[in-house]
Amino acid sequence: MILVFARWLGWLPSSGFVEPSESFWGAVRHALLPSLALGLGLMAHLTRMTRSAMTGILEQEFIRVARAKGLSERTVIWRYGLANAIGPVITIAGLQIGYLFGSIIVVESLFGYTGMGWLTYQALLNRDLPLIQASVFVIAAVVMVTNLIVDLLYRAVDPRIRLG
Repeated sequence: MILVFARWLGWLPSSGFVEPSESFWGAVRHALLPSLALGLGLMAHLTRMTRSAMTGILEQEFIRVARAKGLSERTVIWRYGLANAIGPVITIAGLQIGYLFGSIIVVESLFGYTGMGWLTYQALLNRDLPLIQASVFVIAAVVMVTNLIVDLLYRAVDPRIRLG
């Protein structure tokens, strides 16, 4: 991506950071390549998972009943299909947070951002064990809180699930 969009085409900068208070569009241009590098793989996996879940749901009997009632295809897909297929998709999205934090180390190093990933990378290079432990602890805490939020989202998304 850096080679194509930054070097060959010259559309986007290859590295660096601009404060949004200095130049909003400059900040967007600098953040676009790292965001795409982090998000495209995750988006492809979520899209594939959503499609797989939807194809299974749309073949079930209650979908045929909804269509036989005369409901619009849009209502059948959104209200009945996606509402029943969203559970596994939310699970995968929650699990991808851990992958996101793992890959942010590489992305921040490649694009010249100074954030949590860059700090962890520098700690690994310098063999700073307390900082490595703190970074791993923060990442683990974020993953655990994300999994808790995903579990709580099930209650809001699927009324069949009862807490108790």
